[in-house]
Amino acid sequence: MSLPSERRAPKSTLKLTTEVSVHRGKRLGIWVVSGVIGYVLGCVFGGGEAAAEEKLAVVTSDRSRRVVATQTPRLAAELKAGGWAWGAPAYIRAFKRERALELWLKRGDRFEIFREYPICAMSGGLGPKQKQGDQQVPEGLYAVTRRSLNPYSVFHLSMNIGYPNAQDRQLGRTGGDIMIHGNCVSLGCLAMTDPGIEEIYTLVQAALTADAADPRGVPVHIFPFRMERLELWRHWRWPHFEFWRKLKPVYDSPHTAGGGAASLCNASSCRDKT
Repeated sequence: MSLPSERRAPKSTLKLTTEVSVHRGKRLGIWVVSGVIGYVLGCVFGGGEAAAEEKLAVVTSDRSRRVVATQTPRLAAELKAGGWAWGAPAYIRAFKRERALELWLKRGDRFEIFREYPICAMSGGLGPKQKQGDQQVPEGLYAVTRRSLNPYSVFHLSMNIGYPNAQDRQLGRTGGDIMIHGNCVSLGCLAMTDPGIEEIYTLVQAALTADAADPRGVPVHIFPFRMERLELWRHWRWPHFEFWRKLKPVYDSPHTAGGGAASLCNASSCRDKT
């Protein structure tokens, strides 16, 4: 997570998401989300967290509303020219070594790349995040949901990718508050330029609030590098090679958002410390 503290939203509303970060990796995340009653009822009567997620309103701020209002006309025209519908399902792929983030949007029955953005700041090296404070960017399968969006971020705009995921928790990995955000400063997050995060945030929010939005959210798949076959096997001596082999089928299936994979876990994989 990045260093400075997030600004709190006005106390006059329950539509509040704050991130409070303490210098050198000590973090306290405080999430107060709108629609609390709807969330509880959704969990009890609507089939769990995914059903409850559908009931959550997207938190907005003056800044996020201004950004979305500014970005929408230009992006909508660009999407229309490219054959995409506004609010098309989105999919994010990030590559740590190349410092690149791809935004894919669904056109027809398959995802197509819309834009590649430079990751302008990122700490750590190749390999998954293991513990709080190691300044590593995670690797694996994550997702941004409606309640992940933070329009009050001091890093312009941010979205929480959902680290740790099920596999991370099974393997005892610690830490949290891993974001895609602006401001080009980060320890463990994917920091974008402000113009970049404005486009990403606008299109992700549109995808999450569309009538046909997937309640599981927008997939975010983070890879150590572009995992072409020869490039992967160049790293066969690395301690994370077996984990990376499990990521390879996801990497090979961008047009189906990684084959629809939500987890690398099966009967044994989450117990394998790779």
